[in-house]
Amino acid sequence: MSTLGSGLNKIEDIQALIEAPVRESQGLEYKTATKKFTDSEKGEISKDVSAMANSGGGTIIYGISTDPSDKTRPQAIEPIANVNIATFGYYNEFDHMTFSAGNAGSGYTGVKNLRLSRVIVV
Repeated sequence: MSTLGSGLNKIEDIQALIEAPVRESQGLEYKTATKKFTDSEKGEISKDVSAMANSGGGTIIYGISTDPSDKTRPQAIEPIANVNIATFGYYNEFDHMTFSAGNAGSGYTGVKNLRLSRVIVV
């Protein structure tokens, strides 16, 4: 799965996952963050990262909605609420964080983790 994570460097790479469509799997998850995270949702980020890392690694992409009738199928790039961006920086598991001008969904933002192949914030 690390090959998938390392190959996602541009917004076009993310869009290609949607168009293919590349479904969620044990090593790939899509998440939305369009509304301010509640404390409970912030806790879920840690759980998601930990679960992925403990199951062999993979990629979590924030900013992708899934089809309501098939939650494994990516549907669209969804803007991330700017207030949520700081949440991703809070977790010390992340070894590298880069934010572009497109934090609201018009650009690419990546968060890379050593144990997890990649957490990507679109």
